[in-house]
Amino acid sequence: MASHASKLPETAGIPRPPEIALHSLIFPVKEVFARGKICCFMPLPFSAAALFALEMRRTLGRPLVIITESAALMDEMRRNLDAFTAEKDAAAILDYPPREEDTAGGKGGKPSGRDSGRPAIAAGERLRALARIGVAQSPFLINTCVQALMQKTISPAALNRYALRLSEGKPHDPDRLAAWLEQAGYEFVPEVQEKAQAARRGGLADVWPPSEPLPLRIEFDGLTVESIRRFDAVDQRSCGRAGTVVIPPASESVLTRVPQISNLESQISNSYDSLAQCLPDETVFFWVEKCPAAADKSARQYGGIACHAALHESACRDAGFSGADVSFAALLENLSRRPCPQCFSVVDCSPWRSLAQTGLSPHILPDAFPSLDPGFRALHDMSPPLQSFLTVDAARENRRQWLGRLEEKARAGMDVHLFFSTPGALDRFRSANSPGRDVFHFHLGAVSDGFLHDQLRLAVVSEPGLLFQAKTMRRRAEIKAQRLAERRAVS
Repeated sequence: MASHASKLPETAGIPRPPEIALHSLIFPVKEVFARGKICCFMPLPFSAAALFALEMRRTLGRPLVIITESAALMDEMRRNLDAFTAEKDAAAILDYPPREEDTAGGKGGKPSGRDSGRPAIAAGERLRALARIGVAQSPFLINTCVQALMQKTISPAALNRYALRLSEGKPHDPDRLAAWLEQAGYEFVPEVQEKAQAARRGGLADVWPPSEPLPLRIEFDGLTVESIRRFDAVDQRSCGRAGTVVIPPASESVLTRVPQISNLESQISNSYDSLAQCLPDETVFFWVEKCPAAADKSARQYGGIACHAALHESACRDAGFSGADVSFAALLENLSRRPCPQCFSVVDCSPWRSLAQTGLSPHILPDAFPSLDPGFRALHDMSPPLQSFLTVDAARENRRQWLGRLEEKARAGMDVHLFFSTPGALDRFRSANSPGRDVFHFHLGAVSDGFLHDQLRLAVVSEPGLLFQAKTMRRRAEIKAQRLAERRAVS
C-alpha cells in the first residue's frame, strides 16, 4: 500500500473496513457469464460499484479491471475501494493511471523518461501495476480509467525481463549499476530528492525507482552488494532494510524509445499495445459510470466513458500523440474477440451507440443486453428536498430528521455503516449528535456516496451524505507531491 493513498489511522473501537458480504448477489452474474460474456447492470451508486467489484473478484476468483471515465473518478473509486478493503487484501489492488508525460514535454508522441512531481508518481503506479501483473499468483484488481486503458504500453513480460534485481550479499558491479541506471532513463543528481533520480558517492548508490514509495541506498563492498536500505528523501536518513529489490526503468517509454539497450527489439515491437491486451483471458472488465446527483443531471451531457474516450482521442490527434494510443472502438473490438467477460454499469447508452458509426458491431455494446438489478439504491433518495435548505437551523433540523429515519431502519434490523474521511470529522459528528445512536457502525474511509440495499438490510452513509454537500477530494498524486514539497521547505 505504500505507493497508494496512505491509510487513515484507526480510531479506538472503530473497525475498518466493515465485513460486508455480497456473494449472494454474484450468483446471477455467474449465470450470465455461463451463457455469454457480457453482463449489464442498472446504474450503480459509485461506492456500491466499488464494493460489488471487490466481491466479484473474491467470489469469481478472477482478475478484475474496473474502468471509470476520468482520472479524477479513478481516484474517487480508489478511495471507495480502500474504505471496503481489509489491510491483508490491499496489496491485490493496483492503480493504473493515465500516463501524464504526454503533456510534460514528450516529442513525437513518445514521452520523456525523466519526470518529476505528479507525472513521476503516475509513472510509478503504472510500472508497479505492470510489474505485479507479470508475476501475480492470485487474482488482482486494477483500478484505472478509459484514457489509461487506451494508451499503449510495454508488456509486463518485457518489463520484468529488463528490470534489474539486486539482493544483499549477491555480486554486482557498481559501475554496471550506474551504466544501467543511465540507460534506463534515471537522472543523475548530487542528491536524490525525486522519483527517477539516482546519485553515486564512492561505494554508495542512491536510486529512487518510480514504483517505490521511498528511495533506496545501495552500499557496495567491492563488487558485492553489502546492504540495501530505504531512506527519507528529505533528511536522507535510513528507515529500514529492503533486502531484495527490483528496479524498473525510469519510465515504461524507455523500453520503446531505446529498444537496443536490452536487445529485446522483437519482443518490444510486438508488445507495445493497450494494457487490456496484456491481461489474462479470464480477466473481468467492469465499466462503471458515476450516477450524477439530481442537481447535476445537466452535466451528464459531457459525461460517461464513451464521451470521455472520444474527447481523449480528439485531444491526442490535436496534440500529435495519436500513434501512442488505440482507439476506443478498437479497444472494444479487441475485447469482444477474446473470452474476457465484461460488466457494464452505464448511465446513458446514447454515446455508446454512436460507436456503431465507426463500424463496431452494435451487438457488443451495453444497450444490446438486458440489465440486471443488483438492488442498490442511491441514499440521496432519502434526503430532504434542496429547497428546504434555506437557513442553518433548517439544515440542522433536516439532518436530525434524516438521521432519525436511518436510526429507525437500524433498530428494525438494518446494518447502517457511517463513513468519515478523518477521525476529527467522526469526533465532531459524535459530539454533535445523540449518544443514543449507538446502533450505527462507524468507520474511517472516504466513501464518495451512500446507498441502500433492502434485501441485504444494508445502508452505507458517506460523510458528504451526512453533510448534504459534496466534498471535493484532490488527486492523490497532487497530495503526495505537495506533502513532499512542504517537508523539504520545512527542512
